[in-house]
Amino acid sequence: MAHIVQSQFCPERGLIYLLVSGDDPDKKWKSAEEILSSRPELIELHEKLYNLKSKHYPQSFAIKPRLIPKTYQDLIENCLDEEHYNGSLDLMESFQNEREYLPVYHIRQIMGIIVDETVENSLVIRAYKLLQHILQTCGAEPFQSVWKIDKANIEQGFIWCEYPLDFWKFFETKLMLTLNDDSSSKVDRTLMLLNHLTNVHEMDIINNLESSLLIQLFTKNYGKVRTNIKYPIEALLAPFSTDDIIPIRTARVAQRLLEQIILLSYAGIICTDTLKRELYLLIIKLNPDNFRVFFQTLPCTTFKCKLLDHALQDTNLGEVQREHRYLCNASLDLSKIIHVYFQSKPYYRRVCRSTAIWRHTFMLMTLLQSYIQSKSLRISEKIYNGLRDDEKKLFVEDLVRQKLEELAQWIADEKNIKKEFRQSAKLLIDLASIVLDMQCSMEIEEN
Repeated sequence: MAHIVQSQFCPERGLIYLLVSGDDPDKKWKSAEEILSSRPELIELHEKLYNLKSKHYPQSFAIKPRLIPKTYQDLIENCLDEEHYNGSLDLMESFQNEREYLPVYHIRQIMGIIVDETVENSLVIRAYKLLQHILQTCGAEPFQSVWKIDKANIEQGFIWCEYPLDFWKFFETKLMLTLNDDSSSKVDRTLMLLNHLTNVHEMDIINNLESSLLIQLFTKNYGKVRTNIKYPIEALLAPFSTDDIIPIRTARVAQRLLEQIILLSYAGIICTDTLKRELYLLIIKLNPDNFRVFFQTLPCTTFKCKLLDHALQDTNLGEVQREHRYLCNASLDLSKIIHVYFQSKPYYRRVCRSTAIWRHTFMLMTLLQSYIQSKSLRISEKIYNGLRDDEKKLFVEDLVRQKLEELAQWIADEKNIKKEFRQSAKLLIDLASIVLDMQCSMEIEEN
């Protein structure tokens, strides 16, 4: 699998990346434009890993992190057993200047404190900061065995009596608790715990991409080599599948963990085609509001294009002109979007006509904008563009604008569409037109 190992600025070629392919041992320097044109997911993977490092500041020391001494473990355990949380946190915090971490059963108890409604807020915040300090100074290693537990143990906290062996069921259950709970304090504490778990996986994937903790949490499908990702995907999309609009805070936590799975697919560790098929089978059932929220919070632009490409294949392509039929099975590019998908029409077998038309319009506009975004990279004030010359020509000749106008006219002429869906579809087209104007001005400046 090809991947980027280094980037640097070259006065002659601008931003360049050192590309390594699994089949070819030789390393090759390629410009940002070259990789954006052919493999934009590689740049997205490289940049996202770099951003995660900037976010978490993983530290490296000559001394390997180690467990706190056994004597202190016993003292802390006694305090926790007696629910003397203030004293136990004092003992734990005394090791913050050392690269020493807690045993896993203490970590479980601290996680339990965070979501325990009987514990005062100040102690909850201290518990969260303590776990974050361990993560920053010792990495993800202290948390790798949290889910390796033989049986439920109420002494380690009440949350470990709920699906203690199943990370995904645990994560799903806690996500669902953030939807309709009347207690804002309980929701805040639950999201705090989920954010910590997500931080653990983000920290882990920085240093252990090919053997990350997430891979160990996937179940194997009947012994096959291919990883079964259906169960994790169902868990992360569970809060989107409700009738009510998902809160943005909940959506972002779920999407952060989904982002890690997508990065694994970029690296070739799990199958991208399998991932997008499993996601499509779930998102097609979402109500319009959560369908919109899902795509608006999905952080991986290149994968968003792949997912929408897969979704729009399941539309009526009967009106595609004969000379462009070959594009139906071609890889995604701007020509396919314009000549195939803008000629497509939605099926009405799953939802009512209004919803189908709005969803189709939303997917078209999101795909157009995401594709343009996936082919560009902004570094400071410099923008690198990976669109091919024939794709740029579509902007210069105003063919993209023509297709947008035709789509707007089709929606205006459609009688069987609700007013709110018509207005929303028009707004989507107007927003896409703004992006189009910006892209056209860039092409004119280059020419």
